[in-house]
Amino acid sequence: MPTPGGAGDFAEVKDVSANVDTFVSATGEFVEQYGLVLGTPQTYTSNSVIPASATNVEIGAIAGAIVLTLPAASAVTPGHILSIHDGNGSVSSSATVGMITPTGGGKIGNVSAATSSTSAASYAFLNAPYTGSLLISNGTNWNPMR
Repeated sequence: MPTPGGAGDFAEVKDVSANVDTFVSATGEFVEQYGLVLGTPQTYTSNSVIPASATNVEIGAIAGAIVLTLPAASAVTPGHILSIHDGNGSVSSSATVGMITPTGGGKIGNVSAATSSTSAASYAFLNAPYTGSLLISNGTNWNPMR
């Protein structure tokens, strides 16, 4: 039996990446801390409709506010994960990224985010550099993972 502090004591072994939230692999894939590979990023710099096949959305250089229309939560398999992140730090309080769903496409968290509404309360936003949102579909709505 190992003695405390002896050669067989592994109590001090730590995962050095435990504080790492996310990183990009050598092939450009966005990888979450727990090994979730989200694929090569699709970069957007203007108002766009995100396809249901997307898993990794990167915001490129933007000069003003843009709106991304997510796929309807029902258009993807429950458990589908979508990462939306500001890859170059161009998002700001004046260059925001609004996230909405198509009419009937479900909510984003607690936000009723249908395109039929123009109310600011109907958008989920990124409004600071290098921020992001990790969403998971339950087949009805998009829910934040954090």
